[in-house]
Amino acid sequence: MAKEDKSFSSRSSRRQKSSFDRFLNWAIGIVVALIVVIGGYLLINILNSPSDTASTQNATTKSEEKHKTAGENSSKDKSDKDNTQATDDQNQGDDSQVSDDDSTTSDDSDSTTDEDAKNGPALTGPWKPIGTSQSEPHTTNYDQGSVDWNERVKAMSIATGISEGDMVVVWLGNGGAPDKSLGKVHAKGSNTTYDVLLQWVKNKGWKPLSVDEEGS
Repeated sequence: MAKEDKSFSSRSSRRQKSSFDRFLNWAIGIVVALIVVIGGYLLINILNSPSDTASTQNATTKSEEKHKTAGENSSKDKSDKDNTQATDDQNQGDDSQVSDDDSTTSDDSDSTTDEDAKNGPALTGPWKPIGTSQSEPHTTNYDQGSVDWNERVKAMSIATGISEGDMVVVWLGNGGAPDKSLGKVHAKGSNTTYDVLLQWVKNKGWKPLSVDEEGS
């Protein structure tokens, strides 16, 4: 009887050991399977990761290039606009200068043409310089027929309203200063004489200052 109990205990022990071995094998198999699955998943992510990174880098590079191009175009447009504006401002400045020059020329022209009719025989100023062909420094010349003499005759004609062809110069000399001249004139066939005081204006010629009718 004791021998049977020992044999039964031995068989029971072998069955328990066999069950434990099977359980252990199953556990090891599950662990291996998990390792294979997890390892495969990680391997797939690693293989895909460089591609994703490259795509991200390409997208970032394209975005940077796009912004850079936009910035360059914006800077170029701004530069072109500034250049255009500067050119327009320069053209306007040139036009303004030309207008000022034209205005000055017009003033000088008026002093030698329309001023005659404007002042006429009124014998009152103010008059403008008549303009001159002489250069600076100016030296008063009292030689009859000289350029300076003829310009003073013209100034007296404008101041008195007597045409140069109809004017008789009785006397023309110094007016009390190097830049002043005094003339005495009358019209042909007239007994009315005028004293005309002139002053030289630098680069603009002789300017009538006053006209007095002699005896008035």
